[in-house]
Amino acid sequence: MKIFEKFKVEFLKRSSPRESSRRPKTLRSLSPECLERRTMLAADLFSSTFDVPEPLTQGDSFTATYRVRNTGSDPAGQFQLAFFLSTDGTIDPGNDFFLREVTIQGIGSNSGTPLMTVELTLPPPTDSFWDDGIQPNRFF
Repeated sequence: MKIFEKFKVEFLKRSSPRESSRRPKTLRSLSPECLERRTMLAADLFSSTFDVPEPLTQGDSFTATYRVRNTGSDPAGQFQLAFFLSTDGTIDPGNDFFLREVTIQGIGSNSGTPLMTVELTLPPPTDSFWDDGIQPNRFF
């Protein structure tokens, strides 16, 4: 849960009869006034489980099991979950191999999906993903 506040700021200016109309007025005080306070509700999704059988080799098809959790205070509506093969812990669609995308119908706040399965296939040995000598047991 995040709390955001919106403020109105008033600048009170000093004025006196001695001030020339050509001289700028100076700041006397700053007076913030809270106009509105909102609690922003948000979904917070992460994968709590992802398991694949081992060993795997290039071109293998396999069944992965996964679970997605929402630790946020707001439910998550329908969303797409994409599976990538990556050589590091950061997904980069330009460099990583897209495996599949599935639709999750939604997850309530502070809950998760049941354990689910997805059929995935590693790229074939001829795919450029393997050009740097990457072995199937060394991916994320």
